[in-house]
Amino acid sequence: MARSCEIGFTGLFAAKITATEATEALQGKLPDGTVIPVFSFEEFKQGVKDLPRRYAVVMDYEMAKKSKNGYATFDDLKHDPLMIVRAGGVEAAATYLDKASDRYNTTVMGSWHPYHDINPDQFQTSVTILSGNLGGVDADKDDDHIRGIDAEFGLRSGISMVKVARYVAVAPWDTSTTLRDLSFS
Repeated sequence: MARSCEIGFTGLFAAKITATEATEALQGKLPDGTVIPVFSFEEFKQGVKDLPRRYAVVMDYEMAKKSKNGYATFDDLKHDPLMIVRAGGVEAAATYLDKASDRYNTTVMGSWHPYHDINPDQFQTSVTILSGNLGGVDADKDDDHIRGIDAEFGLRSGISMVKVARYVAVAPWDTSTTLRDLSFS
């Protein structure tokens, strides 16, 4: 691989983490001291009642590697292990995929991962990005996916965040602690 960085990023721009950080993440211990629940994939697939906002799912590397990588039908993605984890469970994946399919009136969506290209012996982490406005429309065209901010990738991880990228971050919002929407009368 031509790209390399001795300290910060892998050749595929994933953030390098230490063995201790990886071990602690598998135990649900985050760097800020927060402890989150950790579920096995089988347990997660069965459904977790009252799933918290923050959690971890441990999946076999070979299972993740066999997950859909590219454009796939919405029906195939409903059973895909990585999609189930990314969406928050079997029911959440089905709901999301049904809505996306209806909204974009298409039969395919991108679901990409780096597991065929990474070194599993290098402890690392990356951000999953939700990208695309076209819902798989024209996914069969060979245009090298050069559409700027309208790139039709669906869900993707393991790509560079160096260039323009969009990602979803969800956090609780306490409106009482902000200046937004205050009346200044």
